[in-house]
Amino acid sequence: MYSGNAGLLHRFGEVMDVVERMQPRREIIFLFVGGGLRKQEIEAFAHKHQLPNFRYLDYFPRDQIRYSLSLADIHLITLGSGMAGIAIPSKLYGAMAAARPLIMVGPESSEISLTIREVGCGFVIDPDKEDDAAEALEAAIDTLVNDVDLRETMGRRGRDAFLKYYECEIAVDQWKVLLDDKLNRAELLAAETSNI
Repeated sequence: MYSGNAGLLHRFGEVMDVVERMQPRREIIFLFVGGGLRKQEIEAFAHKHQLPNFRYLDYFPRDQIRYSLSLADIHLITLGSGMAGIAIPSKLYGAMAAARPLIMVGPESSEISLTIREVGCGFVIDPDKEDDAAEALEAAIDTLVNDVDLRETMGRRGRDAFLKYYECEIAVDQWKVLLDDKLNRAELLAAETSNI
């Protein structure tokens, strides 16, 4: 599943190549949920190649996203070259919360890639460092499709990390600590400045 915005910052060339390559595998469906500026381009590719293993659904209502995210066995995230440090697709956290393994196609130096590797909740494929990124993506999908234990283990690792570091209350507490620290520093600086 690719869930959310299919925008200009994302990459889909390798993904669509793999959808086309894997169309004989009837047990594998590539599900896109959402919209974005590249939605028509992706749908046009699927239509042109008559891909029976491809579906594109509209966004789910916000209160039903948890049902959407649990539809898939594997989640896909993409990010264009040069976007590391500029964009952090939020779909990472939904997939982790849903206890699903991830495959990231994008810069290995991105926050998402670093999190996936650190947590051990999926695979990272950097097209700028792979001889054939589509082949690497297909191999990662095959590995997760064929190894249910690995899929469940990676999903559980992602869920555990989400609950420990990214769950809403924890994230809000972290923001509070950060903002309190900045406010305290600003007050100290103001006090020092007034004493000069």
